[in-house]
Amino acid sequence: MMSNSIFKDVLFATDFSKTSNEILRNLTNLGVERVVLVHVIDVNSVVGIRKGFDIEEWIYSEIMVAGRRLSSMVEFLEGKGIEAKFVCPIPIGDPATEIVNTAKRENVSAIVLGARGRSVNKEILLGSVAEGVLRKSQIPVLIVKNPKLKLCKILFVYDISENARNVLDSLSCEIIVVYVGRCDSIVRSELRSMRNRNIAKIVVGKGNPPEVILKCATEENIDAIVLCGLDVTSDSVIRYSDVSVIYFPNSPLIPGSI
Repeated sequence: MMSNSIFKDVLFATDFSKTSNEILRNLTNLGVERVVLVHVIDVNSVVGIRKGFDIEEWIYSEIMVAGRRLSSMVEFLEGKGIEAKFVCPIPIGDPATEIVNTAKRENVSAIVLGARGRSVNKEILLGSVAEGVLRKSQIPVLIVKNPKLKLCKILFVYDISENARNVLDSLSCEIIVVYVGRCDSIVRSELRSMRNRNIAKIVVGKGNPPEVILKCATEENIDAIVLCGLDVTSDSVIRYSDVSVIYFPNSPLIPGSI
């Protein structure tokens, strides 16, 4: 498990779906001590739906329903010994923007939200909310693909960046490192230095990076994939992964925080 977890103090964005409710029930598996719940009313989802639609009445109804559901969630978490609250007044606007802004105001250490589901092609559909949060957040984001929230064994995607080094130095769970790319003298030196750390295995792959990373995740039976920064590779991994993804933006991280 992750000690001194970044997930001790989190913002949990819920859409009240079955998946969100299951994630809520398992937040204790992350070592969570404080949860700020947020549900955003997305007005854009109903704009232009039909003539005569009373949007103000709809918003009022949504606020009432959300308030009751969030209160029940707070009560549930407090019953598990977790400090909890929900954002009030309930935000109205762009969900991704409101989630990120709320995380800043509440000074949480990470954002937790669920993936949207699977298509007939088995592709993970993150949706605009999760994708927007990933691109705007300056703190770690956990995209949950497995609501059981077990994070004992992780696959760390290494990219020879300072951010990746800082994140790797702060991990204390079972780690398998995967590197895909040209293995020059600098890379070889970096990989050799890892052997003195708490690394269970180092995998050097060739070929299409997302395919190599996802194949490694399956073969090693890992619980989550850790990514540092967003690019074409990380976008594909996040979208197609069957396991949860922990994304660390290119921002300062205090060693020992995970």
